[in-house]
Amino acid sequence: MAAGDRVDLGPYFAILDAVQAQGGAGGTVRLDPEERKLAEMRRLSMAARRRGLRLVWLYSSAEEISFRVVARPKRR
Repeated sequence: MAAGDRVDLGPYFAILDAVQAQGGAGGTVRLDPEERKLAEMRRLSMAARRRGLRLVWLYSSAEEISFRVVARPKRR
C-alpha cells in the first residue's frame, strides 16, 4: 500500500475544492500547533496531484501555508 493510501486526504480535497469554488488561484491555510508544516504541505500536494493540479508554494509564516494552484501540464 502506498503512503498516500494510508492518509485521509478528504480535508485536503476540501481545501482545494473551496479554493476552486471561489474562483481563486490559491489560498492560505492556518496550521494548528500540533500540525507540522512539511507534512501538511506534502498531504496537500498529494491531494492536488490526484486532482490533476500542481501547487506552487509561497513564502509564509511558520503558522501557515500559502500556495498557488496551477494545472499540471499534460504528458506527451
